[in-house]
Amino acid sequence: MSLPKIDIFSLILEIIGAFIAWAFKGFKGKLMDEISGPYESSRKSWRNLIISTIFVFLVASIVISIQKKNEKNREEKKGITIIKTE
Repeated sequence: MSLPKIDIFSLILEIIGAFIAWAFKGFKGKLMDEISGPYESSRKSWRNLIISTIFVFLVASIVISIQKKNEKNREEKKGITIIKTE
């Protein structure tokens, strides 16, 4: 007898979305109430997926923005000026 394969990536997205939804509700109830079961395809699953996707893209865009800003500051400290021509 083998256990069903759990997709770790979707589980992580489900937990992130559930936690954010739970936080918006003021941490009322239980976190497990916001997570749908492994074989369910419900509104909770879709809500958690959408919230998690938005959160991941938001974090990624912030990280990229900070990296670009740091790169620009390093170039200015070295005295290098990059001129962009169009």
